Amino acid sequence: MNPSAKKSEAAPDSPMRTAPLPPKFDRLSVMNALRAAAFSEDQATVLVETLGEAHLCLATKDDLDQAFSTLRSDIKTSETGIRRDMEKMETGIRHDMEKMEAGIRHDMLEMKSDLRGEIQGLRGEMEARFNKLSWQIMASTGGATIAGTSILGLLILFK
Repeated sequence: MNPSAKKSEAAPDSPMRTAPLPPKFDRLSVMNALRAAAFSEDQATVLVETLGEAHLCLATKDDLDQAFSTLRSDIKTSETGIRRDMEKMETGIRHDMEKMEAGIRHDMLEMKSDLRGEIQGLRGEMEARFNKLSWQIMASTGGATIAGTSILGLLILFK
């Protein structure tokens, strides 16, 4: 008796379902082996259907190979995308660093120019004070000399 035919005759509330089985599962030989082991027709049918459903859930080596192949492909695709994203980030960071460096160089040049201006201003201010001091000394000493050299001449010499 064909187990599939028996199944279709089962009551609607029966737990058995008809599902296609992979070609590697031979229902007839399993049914014959169970009947030879003194299983009743109903017992053998239920057991064959249960084994058939369990067999549907099993992964074959080919299934695993295909899953691994798909996984490897997905990993390579992800890796390529990550590398591309990292290169874009690196380019962006380099660009940002170049802009920052240019900004810092510009700021340093401005500061250098400002400092030069301040130094020139201080130098001029010091020269003016020195000249004023020289005139004050000359005025207070009346142009006196020390060993034949005027004090003003000494100040100018050490300027």
